[in-house]
Amino acid sequence: MAINTLKKINKYKEYIFGYSSLLGLIISFFFFCHTFYKNQWDISSKFAIVLLAFINCCLAMSAIYLMSIFHSLTKEPNNLKLEISNLIREKNNISEDLNNSNIKQVIISKTIHDILHKSRNLVNRLHSEQENIFRGIILFLKKETEEINYDSTKFDYLHKSFEKYMIYLLDILKTLFDVTTSDICRVCIKMVLEGEEAKEQVITDNSRKDVYIGTYLRDSSSLRESEITDDKISSFFYNENWAFQKILEPRFDDSWYLNNDLSGDPAYKNYRANWKSDYNATLVVPIRIKTEPNCYSVIGFICVDNKKGNFKKDIEKDILASIGDHLYHIFRSFSDLKEAIKLYYQLNSRNNLTNS
Repeated sequence: MAINTLKKINKYKEYIFGYSSLLGLIISFFFFCHTFYKNQWDISSKFAIVLLAFINCCLAMSAIYLMSIFHSLTKEPNNLKLEISNLIREKNNISEDLNNSNIKQVIISKTIHDILHKSRNLVNRLHSEQENIFRGIILFLKKETEEINYDSTKFDYLHKSFEKYMIYLLDILKTLFDVTTSDICRVCIKMVLEGEEAKEQVITDNSRKDVYIGTYLRDSSSLRESEITDDKISSFFYNENWAFQKILEPRFDDSWYLNNDLSGDPAYKNYRANWKSDYNATLVVPIRIKTEPNCYSVIGFICVDNKKGNFKKDIEKDILASIGDHLYHIFRSFSDLKEAIKLYYQLNSRNNLTNS
């Protein structure tokens, strides 16, 4: 109510104070003319004229002063309202940032928990199956059984479960990094290759001519668009990609590679001529374990890329590095199971030849 009244006075203040000043001037002029016409120039008349003139000046000064007061009174609520509005907007922005941050933290924690939960179950099944195979082999070698009692179809089933888990892992990581980077990401696993029997590669010098990299698996979304490229280039020399060279060669002493602007980095190189059409930022961590001082057993790499970047060392890099460390044990567990299956077939084949 009071603010609305002040707004109305402020709107018509020029008319109010203007007319009041004009009225005082008219009264003074009228009184002057009346005195001049009556020729009443006694002391009291002159004093009245001077007094009216003084009153008119005071009225004008009062009008100016009151105008400034009313202006400040009407302006102050507007400034206060604007300030309150800005504070509310700032509070909403902070609340939104906190909510987004909390949502991301929930997504990250839930994703990591789901990954570890499923991997625990998978590794347990791989170890149990390996124990079953070795148990049958031991009984056979002790002559307690005439043949190795093992259903080899179980391994085929576990192999499919292993591949399903890897696809699940890449898909859920893609979803996670889409959220944390606010961009569409692609995730893949690349393996270190060295001949047909190579399972791991240890690089001890600064350069190896026989170390190649090949794509093992991609997330479901990027599989189709990259399938043609992967078919054309099944493997490439490791130093044809700057990220893998930086990680593999000991002279760089890097355990990961992160770059949010590859096109702006003159040092970056890639075996693919058209890589810029697919991404401009990448994050790469190795799947490896330390075997000796300054020496690592490297199985492969897990890689994430996108167009906008936004990869952060203390978030995305740490998440991917933890997954890379975990993947080493999963791959080793599966590799050990394959070795057990291989031994089973060798002994079984030898036993069949002996019996025949």
